[in-house]
Amino acid sequence: MGKLYFICGEIGSGKTARLIADATRAKAEATNSVEITIMKPGLDTKNDSKLLSRNGSECKVDHLISEDEDLFSLVSKDFQHTRKLFVDEAQFLTAKQVDQMLKLAALQNVDVSAYGLRLNFNLGDENFEGATRLLQVAHNIIVLNS
Repeated sequence: MGKLYFICGEIGSGKTARLIADATRAKAEATNSVEITIMKPGLDTKNDSKLLSRNGSECKVDHLISEDEDLFSLVSKDFQHTRKLFVDEAQFLTAKQVDQMLKLAALQNVDVSAYGLRLNFNLGDENFEGATRLLQVAHNIIVLNS
């Protein structure tokens, strides 16, 4: 069974840099039959279809997630060899999409690492449905400090 991880922190805590480093390490360790996939919500329009961290590291995003997209079906069909899924800006996902990532971990043996903010600028969870649901269902929660 795969695991669902939520790597969270405040702005500037190094979430995207950590994702890029984790994905790079996973790609280096992967065999030919294991695919590493990187996604982010399409709502996050900065840097188009790539991730760029404050420390200057960057990587290409394999897929921009639409607001109504079924992640379980998407990965099962279009990214069927994925065994490690990395998702940036996870706070913008829907609760349903987080549940679909949990289902990927449980039924497809995919390790899912979701990176994002835990709280908004008002220290609440308004408009951060994905973060709220991840805090409820993730197997492991890692808090990054800035």
